[in-house]
Amino acid sequence: MKRIFCLVLCVLLIVPFFAGCGKVNMPNFEGKTLERAKQELASLGMKVQVAKGYDGDLEDGVVLSQSVQKYTDVKKGATVKLEVNDLSLFGYEYEKKEDGTIKIIGVLNNCVKLGEIDIPSTIDSYTVTEIGNGAFWGCDGLRSAFLPDTVTVIGDNAFSDCSALEYVGLSNKLEYIGEKAFVGCNALDNLVIPGSVKTVGKSAFYQCEGLTQLTVDGGVELIDEYAFSECINLKKLNIRDGVLKIGAHAFYMDKSIQSIIIPDSVTHIGYGAFYECANVSTVTIGSGVKELGEFAFANCLKLKNLNIKEGVKIIPKCAVASATSLVNLNIPSSVTEIKENAFQYCAALRNVNIPASVHTIGYEAFWGSDKIEVAIIKNKNVKIEERAFMTHIPLTIG
Repeated sequence: MKRIFCLVLCVLLIVPFFAGCGKVNMPNFEGKTLERAKQELASLGMKVQVAKGYDGDLEDGVVLSQSVQKYTDVKKGATVKLEVNDLSLFGYEYEKKEDGTIKIIGVLNNCVKLGEIDIPSTIDSYTVTEIGNGAFWGCDGLRSAFLPDTVTVIGDNAFSDCSALEYVGLSNKLEYIGEKAFVGCNALDNLVIPGSVKTVGKSAFYQCEGLTQLTVDGGVELIDEYAFSECINLKKLNIRDGVLKIGAHAFYMDKSIQSIIIPDSVTHIGYGAFYECANVSTVTIGSGVKELGEFAFANCLKLKNLNIKEGVKIIPKCAVASATSLVNLNIPSSVTEIKENAFQYCAALRNVNIPASVHTIGYEAFWGSDKIEVAIIKNKNVKIEERAFMTHIPLTIG
Protein backbone atom coordinates (compact mmCIF):
# COMPACT_ATOMS: atom_id res chain seq x y z
CA MET A 1 0.00 0.00 0.00
CA LYS A 2 1.35 3.41 -0.94
CA ARG A 3 1.64 5.97 1.84
CA ILE A 4 2.86 9.52 2.21
CA PHE A 5 5.71 10.68 4.42
CA CYS A 6 5.96 14.47 4.67
CA LEU A 7 9.01 16.59 5.32
CA VAL A 8 9.30 20.26 6.18
CA LEU A 9 12.17 21.82 4.25
CA CYS A 10 11.84 25.48 5.18
CA VAL A 11 13.48 27.10 8.18
CA LEU A 12 10.93 26.74 10.96
CA LEU A 13 9.76 29.96 12.55
CA ILE A 14 9.73 29.87 16.32
CA VAL A 15 7.73 32.67 17.86
CA PRO A 16 7.74 33.16 21.63
CA PHE A 17 4.41 34.49 22.96
CA PHE A 18 4.98 34.64 26.69
CA ALA A 19 8.12 35.44 28.57
CA GLY A 20 8.81 33.61 31.79
CA CYS A 21 11.98 33.49 33.87
CA GLY A 22 15.20 31.93 32.59
CA LYS A 23 16.30 31.11 29.07
CA VAL A 24 16.16 27.81 27.19
CA ASN A 25 18.62 26.33 24.72
CA MET A 26 16.42 25.08 21.91
CA PRO A 27 16.93 21.46 20.82
CA ASN A 28 17.78 20.45 17.28
CA PHE A 29 14.59 19.21 15.63
CA GLU A 30 16.15 18.02 12.40
CA GLY A 31 14.84 14.59 11.43
CA LYS A 32 12.43 14.42 14.38
CA THR A 33 8.70 13.92 14.19
CA LEU A 34 6.40 16.75 15.16
CA GLU A 35 5.18 14.87 18.22
CA ARG A 36 8.78 14.34 19.34
CA ALA A 37 9.47 18.05 18.91
CA LYS A 38 6.41 18.90 20.98
CA GLN A 39 7.46 16.45 23.70
CA GLU A 40 10.95 17.94 23.89
CA LEU A 41 9.60 21.47 24.08
CA ALA A 42 7.15 20.45 26.77
CA SER A 43 9.98 18.89 28.78
CA LEU A 44 11.68 22.29 28.70
CA GLY A 45 8.61 23.95 30.14
CA MET A 46 7.49 25.38 26.81
CA LYS A 47 4.02 25.44 25.34
CA VAL A 48 3.52 24.51 21.68
CA GLN A 49 1.17 25.87 19.06
CA VAL A 50 1.23 24.42 15.52
CA ALA A 51 0.31 26.94 12.85
CA LYS A 52 -1.52 26.24 9.64
CA GLY A 53 1.28 26.80 7.18
CA TYR A 54 -0.35 25.15 4.21
CA ASP A 55 -3.76 23.91 3.16
CA GLY A 56 -4.50 21.73 6.15
CA ASP A 57 -3.19 21.12 9.65
CA LEU A 58 0.18 19.59 10.27
CA GLU A 59 -0.17 16.00 11.42
CA ASP A 60 1.98 14.21 13.95
CA GLY A 61 3.60 12.18 11.15
CA VAL A 62 5.37 15.25 9.80
CA VAL A 63 9.13 15.17 10.22
CA LEU A 64 11.05 18.38 10.71
CA SER A 65 14.14 18.62 8.53
CA GLN A 66 15.71 21.96 9.40
CA SER A 67 17.70 22.75 12.50
CA VAL A 68 16.39 25.59 14.69
CA GLN A 69 19.51 25.63 16.83
CA LYS A 70 19.94 29.37 16.25
CA TYR A 71 16.98 30.09 18.53
CA THR A 72 18.96 29.96 21.76
CA ASP A 73 17.37 32.78 23.72
CA VAL A 74 13.73 31.67 23.96
CA LYS A 75 12.58 32.18 27.52
CA LYS A 76 11.20 29.40 29.63
CA GLY A 77 7.43 29.35 29.73
CA ALA A 78 6.97 30.89 26.30
CA THR A 79 4.53 29.46 23.80
CA VAL A 80 6.39 28.22 20.72
CA LYS A 81 4.63 28.49 17.39
CA LEU A 82 5.85 26.22 14.60
CA GLU A 83 5.01 27.69 11.22
CA VAL A 84 5.38 25.98 7.87
CA ASN A 85 5.36 27.60 4.45
CA ASP A 86 3.15 25.51 2.16
CA LEU A 87 5.51 25.95 -0.82
CA SER A 88 8.22 24.13 1.09
CA LEU A 89 6.16 21.07 1.92
CA PHE A 90 6.84 17.92 -0.02
CA GLY A 91 6.45 14.28 0.76
CA TYR A 92 7.94 10.89 0.06
CA GLU A 93 5.59 8.37 -1.39
CA TYR A 94 6.46 4.94 -0.08
CA GLU A 95 5.25 1.41 0.23
CA LYS A 96 5.71 -1.32 2.77
CA LYS A 97 7.48 -4.38 1.35
CA GLU A 98 6.63 -7.98 2.12
CA ASP A 99 9.52 -8.24 4.55
CA GLY A 100 8.14 -5.35 6.58
CA THR A 101 10.65 -2.75 5.38
CA ILE A 102 10.03 0.48 3.50
CA LYS A 103 10.72 1.34 -0.15
CA ILE A 104 10.59 5.01 -1.14
CA ILE A 105 8.92 5.14 -4.55
CA GLY A 106 8.47 8.83 -5.30
CA VAL A 107 8.19 12.46 -4.34
CA LEU A 108 4.85 14.22 -4.17
CA ASN A 109 5.39 17.93 -4.67
CA ASN A 110 7.96 20.55 -5.62
CA CYS A 111 10.66 18.10 -6.62
CA VAL A 112 12.48 20.79 -8.59
CA LYS A 113 12.87 22.87 -5.42
CA LEU A 114 14.61 20.15 -3.46
CA GLY A 115 18.11 21.28 -2.51
CA GLU A 116 19.13 18.55 -0.10
CA ILE A 117 17.60 15.31 1.09
CA ASP A 118 18.57 13.27 4.11
CA ILE A 119 16.67 10.00 3.83
CA PRO A 120 15.45 8.81 7.26
CA SER A 121 16.42 5.33 8.41
CA THR A 122 12.88 4.60 9.59
CA ILE A 123 9.34 5.64 8.71
CA ASP A 124 6.51 4.77 11.07
CA SER A 125 9.05 2.64 12.97
CA TYR A 126 9.76 0.54 9.84
CA THR A 127 13.28 0.44 8.38
CA VAL A 128 13.91 2.17 5.05
CA THR A 129 15.87 -0.30 2.89
CA GLU A 130 15.26 0.73 -0.72
CA ILE A 131 15.08 3.75 -2.99
CA GLY A 132 12.66 2.63 -5.69
CA ASN A 133 12.82 2.95 -9.46
CA GLY A 134 12.67 6.57 -10.58
CA ALA A 135 12.06 7.88 -7.07
CA PHE A 136 13.94 11.17 -7.59
CA TRP A 137 14.11 11.15 -11.38
CA GLY A 138 14.36 14.68 -12.79
CA CYS A 139 14.75 16.50 -9.46
CA ASP A 140 17.07 18.93 -11.19
CA GLY A 141 17.48 21.27 -8.22
CA LEU A 142 18.75 18.53 -5.93
CA ARG A 143 22.36 19.22 -4.89
CA SER A 144 23.06 16.58 -2.26
CA ALA A 145 21.56 13.31 -1.08
CA PHE A 146 22.42 11.40 2.09
CA LEU A 147 21.35 7.78 2.40
CA PRO A 148 21.24 5.96 5.75
CA ASP A 149 23.15 2.72 6.28
CA THR A 150 19.84 0.86 6.25
CA VAL A 151 19.47 1.34 2.47
CA THR A 152 20.66 -1.72 0.53
CA VAL A 153 19.11 -1.04 -2.90
CA ILE A 154 19.03 1.98 -5.20
CA GLY A 155 16.57 1.21 -7.99
CA ASP A 156 16.74 1.83 -11.73
CA ASN A 157 16.70 5.54 -12.69
CA ALA A 158 16.39 6.47 -9.01
CA PHE A 159 18.31 9.74 -9.44
CA SER A 160 18.37 10.01 -13.23
CA ASP A 161 18.76 13.53 -14.63
CA CYS A 162 19.36 15.15 -11.25
CA SER A 163 21.63 17.52 -13.13
CA ALA A 164 22.62 19.65 -10.09
CA LEU A 165 23.48 16.69 -7.84
CA GLU A 166 27.00 17.32 -6.55
CA TYR A 167 27.20 14.77 -3.76
CA VAL A 168 25.59 11.48 -2.87
CA GLY A 169 26.42 9.76 0.40
CA LEU A 170 26.05 6.08 -0.35
CA SER A 171 25.12 3.66 2.41
CA ASN A 172 27.89 1.50 3.84
CA LYS A 173 25.53 -1.45 3.53
CA LEU A 174 24.42 -0.70 -0.01
CA GLU A 175 24.38 -3.84 -2.17
CA TYR A 176 22.91 -2.84 -5.52
CA ILE A 177 22.94 0.29 -7.68
CA GLY A 178 20.33 -0.05 -10.41
CA GLU A 179 20.45 0.54 -14.15
CA LYS A 180 20.78 4.22 -15.08
CA ALA A 181 20.44 5.09 -11.40
CA PHE A 182 22.49 8.28 -11.75
CA VAL A 183 22.58 8.76 -15.51
CA GLY A 184 23.02 12.41 -16.48
CA CYS A 185 24.02 13.59 -12.99
CA ASN A 186 26.51 15.99 -14.52
CA ALA A 187 27.48 17.83 -11.32
CA LEU A 188 28.82 14.74 -9.51
CA ASP A 189 32.55 15.28 -9.02
CA ASN A 190 34.09 12.77 -6.61
CA LEU A 191 32.51 9.38 -6.10
CA VAL A 192 33.32 6.36 -3.92
CA ILE A 193 31.49 3.07 -4.53
CA PRO A 194 31.59 1.23 -1.17
CA GLY A 195 32.80 -2.37 -1.03
CA SER A 196 29.41 -3.54 0.22
CA VAL A 197 28.01 -3.04 -3.29
CA LYS A 198 27.77 -6.28 -5.25
CA THR A 199 26.64 -4.81 -8.57
CA VAL A 200 26.92 -1.40 -10.19
CA GLY A 201 24.15 -1.70 -12.76
CA LYS A 202 24.16 -1.08 -16.50
CA SER A 203 24.72 2.59 -17.39
CA ALA A 204 24.42 3.47 -13.69
CA PHE A 205 26.62 6.59 -14.04
CA TYR A 206 26.50 6.95 -17.82
CA GLN A 207 27.41 10.43 -19.05
CA CYS A 208 28.19 11.87 -15.63
CA GLU A 209 30.29 14.47 -17.36
CA GLY A 210 31.39 16.31 -14.21
CA LEU A 211 32.89 13.23 -12.57
CA THR A 212 36.68 13.68 -12.15
CA GLN A 213 37.57 11.11 -9.46
CA LEU A 214 36.23 7.60 -8.96
CA THR A 215 37.13 4.94 -6.43
CA VAL A 216 35.59 1.46 -6.59
CA ASP A 217 36.29 -0.32 -3.32
CA GLY A 218 37.18 -3.98 -3.04
CA GLY A 219 34.14 -6.19 -2.65
CA VAL A 220 32.29 -4.99 -5.74
CA GLU A 221 31.57 -8.10 -7.78
CA LEU A 222 30.45 -6.52 -11.06
CA ILE A 223 30.83 -3.16 -12.74
CA ASP A 224 28.21 -3.78 -15.41
CA GLU A 225 27.95 -2.69 -19.05
CA TYR A 226 28.39 1.04 -19.71
CA ALA A 227 28.36 1.71 -15.94
CA PHE A 228 30.74 4.67 -16.19
CA SER A 229 30.93 5.17 -19.95
CA GLU A 230 31.25 8.64 -21.46
CA CYS A 231 32.32 10.20 -18.17
CA ILE A 232 34.50 12.39 -20.33
CA ASN A 233 36.22 14.33 -17.53
CA LEU A 234 37.11 11.36 -15.33
CA LYS A 235 40.85 11.65 -14.68
CA LYS A 236 41.58 9.57 -11.59
CA LEU A 237 40.32 6.00 -11.56
CA ASN A 238 41.07 3.75 -8.59
CA ILE A 239 39.80 0.17 -8.90
CA ARG A 240 40.81 -1.47 -5.65
CA ASP A 241 41.83 -5.06 -5.07
CA GLY A 242 38.75 -7.19 -4.44
CA VAL A 243 36.75 -6.04 -7.47
CA LEU A 244 35.89 -9.08 -9.60
CA LYS A 245 34.40 -8.23 -13.01
CA ILE A 246 34.40 -5.25 -15.35
CA GLY A 247 31.63 -5.44 -17.94
CA ALA A 248 31.50 -4.53 -21.61
CA HIS A 249 32.06 -0.83 -22.34
CA ALA A 250 32.15 -0.10 -18.61
CA PHE A 251 34.53 2.85 -19.11
CA TYR A 252 33.99 3.39 -22.83
CA MET A 253 35.10 6.80 -24.10
CA ASP A 254 36.32 8.07 -20.73
CA LYS A 255 38.74 10.28 -22.57
CA SER A 256 40.49 11.91 -19.61
CA ILE A 257 41.68 8.82 -17.65
CA GLN A 258 45.47 8.88 -17.44
CA SER A 259 46.28 5.55 -15.78
CA ILE A 260 44.47 2.22 -15.51
CA ILE A 261 45.55 -0.41 -13.00
CA ILE A 262 43.50 -3.60 -13.03
CA PRO A 263 44.07 -5.37 -9.70
CA ASP A 264 44.87 -9.08 -9.49
CA SER A 265 41.39 -9.81 -8.12
CA VAL A 266 39.69 -8.97 -11.43
CA THR A 267 38.93 -12.10 -13.46
CA HIS A 268 36.99 -10.61 -16.38
CA ILE A 269 37.38 -7.49 -18.51
CA GLY A 270 34.53 -7.18 -20.99
CA TYR A 271 34.26 -6.25 -24.64
CA GLY A 272 35.45 -2.68 -25.24
CA ALA A 273 35.67 -2.01 -21.50
CA PHE A 274 38.20 0.80 -21.94
CA TYR A 275 37.71 1.43 -25.65
CA GLU A 276 38.80 4.90 -26.72
CA CYS A 277 40.21 6.03 -23.39
CA ALA A 278 42.23 8.36 -25.55
CA ASN A 279 44.49 9.93 -22.89
CA VAL A 280 45.50 6.88 -20.89
CA SER A 281 49.27 6.45 -20.95
CA THR A 282 49.76 3.45 -18.64
CA VAL A 283 47.80 0.20 -18.36
CA THR A 284 48.49 -2.69 -16.00
CA ILE A 285 46.44 -5.87 -16.44
CA GLY A 286 46.41 -7.96 -13.27
CA SER A 287 47.37 -11.62 -13.01
CA GLY A 288 43.84 -12.76 -12.18
CA VAL A 289 42.37 -11.83 -15.56
CA LYS A 290 41.20 -15.03 -17.24
CA GLU A 291 38.92 -13.39 -19.79
CA LEU A 292 40.08 -10.30 -21.67
CA GLY A 293 37.42 -8.96 -24.00
CA GLU A 294 37.82 -7.99 -27.62
CA PHE A 295 38.59 -4.28 -28.15
CA ALA A 296 39.21 -3.96 -24.38
CA PHE A 297 41.92 -1.29 -24.81
CA ALA A 298 41.52 -0.44 -28.49
CA ASN A 299 41.94 3.15 -29.67
CA CYS A 300 43.85 4.16 -26.54
CA LEU A 301 45.88 6.53 -28.66
CA LYS A 302 48.33 7.74 -26.00
CA LEU A 303 49.04 4.36 -24.42
CA LYS A 304 52.83 4.07 -24.00
CA ASN A 305 53.27 1.54 -21.21
CA LEU A 306 51.42 -1.77 -21.26
CA ASN A 307 52.11 -4.24 -18.46
CA ILE A 308 50.36 -7.59 -18.89
CA LYS A 309 51.00 -9.72 -15.82
CA GLU A 310 51.41 -13.49 -15.82
CA GLY A 311 47.97 -15.09 -15.84
CA VAL A 312 46.34 -13.82 -19.01
CA LYS A 313 46.07 -16.71 -21.51
CA ILE A 314 44.60 -15.23 -24.68
CA ILE A 315 45.07 -11.78 -26.22
CA PRO A 316 41.75 -11.44 -28.09
CA LYS A 317 40.77 -9.76 -31.30
CA CYS A 318 41.66 -6.04 -31.45
CA ALA A 319 42.45 -6.04 -27.73
CA VAL A 320 45.02 -3.24 -28.04
CA ALA A 321 44.46 -2.21 -31.66
CA SER A 322 45.38 1.33 -32.70
CA ALA A 323 47.40 2.06 -29.59
CA THR A 324 49.46 4.38 -31.72
CA SER A 325 51.91 5.46 -28.98
CA LEU A 326 52.90 1.97 -27.76
CA VAL A 327 56.64 1.37 -28.28
CA ASN A 328 57.60 -1.84 -26.43
CA LEU A 329 55.58 -5.02 -25.99
CA ASN A 330 56.41 -7.96 -23.74
CA ILE A 331 53.92 -10.81 -23.81
CA PRO A 332 53.89 -12.88 -20.56
CA SER A 333 54.61 -16.63 -20.67
CA SER A 334 51.04 -17.45 -19.59
CA VAL A 335 49.73 -16.37 -23.02
CA THR A 336 49.12 -19.18 -25.50
CA GLU A 337 47.42 -17.35 -28.36
CA ILE A 338 47.40 -13.91 -29.91
CA LYS A 339 44.16 -13.46 -31.87
CA GLU A 340 43.56 -11.64 -35.14
CA ASN A 341 44.14 -7.87 -35.20
CA ALA A 342 45.20 -7.90 -31.53
CA PHE A 343 47.89 -5.22 -31.98
CA GLN A 344 46.90 -3.94 -35.39
CA TYR A 345 47.97 -0.40 -36.30
CA CYS A 346 50.19 0.14 -33.27
CA ALA A 347 52.16 2.52 -35.42
CA ALA A 348 54.92 3.39 -32.91
CA LEU A 349 55.67 -0.20 -31.88
CA ARG A 350 59.40 -0.97 -32.14
CA ASN A 351 60.11 -4.08 -30.07
CA VAL A 352 58.01 -7.22 -29.70
CA ASN A 353 58.90 -10.16 -27.48
CA ILE A 354 56.66 -13.23 -27.81
CA PRO A 355 57.37 -16.18 -25.44
CA ALA A 356 57.57 -19.89 -26.29
CA SER A 357 54.16 -20.47 -24.73
CA VAL A 358 52.43 -18.79 -27.69
CA HIS A 359 51.42 -21.37 -30.31
CA THR A 360 49.36 -19.16 -32.62
CA ILE A 361 49.67 -15.60 -33.89
CA GLY A 362 46.46 -14.69 -35.66
CA TYR A 363 45.54 -13.02 -38.92
CA GLU A 364 46.79 -9.42 -39.09
CA ALA A 365 47.73 -9.56 -35.41
CA PHE A 366 50.41 -6.90 -35.95
CA TRP A 367 49.38 -5.65 -39.39
CA GLY A 368 49.87 -1.91 -39.79
CA SER A 369 52.45 -1.87 -37.00
CA ASP A 370 55.01 -1.04 -39.63
CA LYS A 371 57.84 0.35 -37.50
CA ILE A 372 58.69 -2.88 -35.66
CA GLU A 373 62.48 -3.25 -35.63
CA VAL A 374 62.78 -6.48 -33.65
CA ALA A 375 60.16 -9.23 -33.34
CA ILE A 376 61.43 -12.14 -31.25
CA ILE A 377 59.25 -15.26 -31.36
CA LYS A 378 60.64 -17.97 -29.09
CA ASN A 379 58.50 -20.89 -30.20
CA LYS A 380 60.01 -22.37 -33.36
CA ASN A 381 56.78 -24.29 -34.04
CA VAL A 382 54.51 -21.30 -33.71
CA LYS A 383 51.70 -20.96 -36.24
CA ILE A 384 51.88 -17.52 -37.86
CA GLU A 385 48.73 -16.79 -39.80
CA GLU A 386 48.48 -14.73 -42.98
CA ARG A 387 49.46 -11.07 -42.75
CA ALA A 388 50.23 -11.42 -39.03
CA PHE A 389 53.13 -9.00 -39.58
CA MET A 390 53.95 -6.55 -42.32
CA THR A 391 56.05 -8.29 -44.96
CA HIS A 392 59.17 -6.20 -44.36
CA ILE A 393 59.32 -6.93 -40.60
CA PRO A 394 62.30 -9.15 -39.66
CA LEU A 395 61.24 -12.11 -37.49
CA THR A 396 63.55 -14.01 -35.17
CA ILE A 397 61.97 -17.39 -34.51
CA GLY A 398 63.09 -20.07 -32.06
